[in-house]
Amino acid sequence: MEIDHDSKGVYSETIRSLPATADSSLMVPSEEAVAARLTSPVVTTYIDTNRISFERSKSGIWGWRSDKAESVNGYDCKVFSANNVELVTKSRTEHLTKQDKERSKKVNKTPLETFLGATEEQAIQHAGAGINGTTNTVSYNPSSITPEEYFNSLVELGERDIGRPMEQATKIQKFKATLWLCEDYPLSLQEQVLPIIDLMATSNAHFAKLRDFITLQLPSGFPVKIEIPLFHVLNARVTFGNIFGSVTPADLVTLIQEPEMACIVDERIFDPPVAYHTSGDTHHERLRDEDDELLQFAIQQSLAQSGSEEDQVTFWEALNRSNLTPGNGTEESDRQMQRAIAASLTAPGDPAEPGGPPGEQSRSRPLPHLPRGLEDDDAQLQLALQLSQQEAQEATEQQRQEEEELERILKLSMMEK
Repeated sequence: MEIDHDSKGVYSETIRSLPATADSSLMVPSEEAVAARLTSPVVTTYIDTNRISFERSKSGIWGWRSDKAESVNGYDCKVFSANNVELVTKSRTEHLTKQDKERSKKVNKTPLETFLGATEEQAIQHAGAGINGTTNTVSYNPSSITPEEYFNSLVELGERDIGRPMEQATKIQKFKATLWLCEDYPLSLQEQVLPIIDLMATSNAHFAKLRDFITLQLPSGFPVKIEIPLFHVLNARVTFGNIFGSVTPADLVTLIQEPEMACIVDERIFDPPVAYHTSGDTHHERLRDEDDELLQFAIQQSLAQSGSEEDQVTFWEALNRSNLTPGNGTEESDRQMQRAIAASLTAPGDPAEPGGPPGEQSRSRPLPHLPRGLEDDDAQLQLALQLSQQEAQEATEQQRQEEEELERILKLSMMEK
């Protein structure tokens, strides 16, 4: 859900997975989307975290300098300087025509790039020349790489590759950031932020790098204030305050002081305002944002690992996979009761449903005889109780056999020693 308070609009979309029987044509992009991709550069932007280094900022005059510390919103913070921060933007244009390249340069080139201090590097590989000295632009193997060389992991190809010659432009913006870190702040990167990044890192390399950066390179503490230069004379500063509504009370947010500072957020806070117009959930499934697709895939992977992909869970339950372990007491009893009632509604002579799970068919047992005329609620409840007792006895017997087998294995292992 995305709320725009300026236009008083609410955009909502329900993230759902397509069923296995869904039409595959739903995921086929339109011709307009393909044409837009083929006439636009392929651009990726990321922060190179491998070269970032942190050091304590100093205060005082020369000879009497000490580590700098400041108070931000009532919290004592250590001041760090982040050096060698590089914002890298890479663009691939070998799939564009000459007209498309000229148009993209006019669109992307702005006077602000001079103030940003961005340096541009061109890495263009031209096709190899033919026998008569002319450039072969039709060949998709300009480096003459054999299949044996391409699929052999021991052969170093270097910059040689198959396909069109790569035309890549790299823009690097270098800046120095300042961070104010507080170790006793109510929020924690490791407890609140890192679980979400860890969930996304299973299917995205950028989130994996961010996770490694937070755990291995970033100093301890929560960044209460961050300052990043935008231009040579203009900086952007972000400050976190009024955490959990501790300074100024917030609507539908209840502050908890003990044992640890936390808050309770009322579910009504996520309801869209009545006066706002709502849109969304009307467009095609394939037009979903890439970040939403990654989030959906990560949640599905998490649920698949825990064996509860069909269960409806909250986002926090998806993060804590231990809460999704099937077979808990109440859930198991509910499943047994539902299975017993479903079995009671089936006639004793009817065959098993073809669509049922194979595990249920293998555990099928003769149902207790139900006299005619007793097909009421009491009879169904009695049958359900009998089936529940049978399953409880079988579970106890199976557990006893497993314990005996484990004890026998332990005895054999002691004898071998």
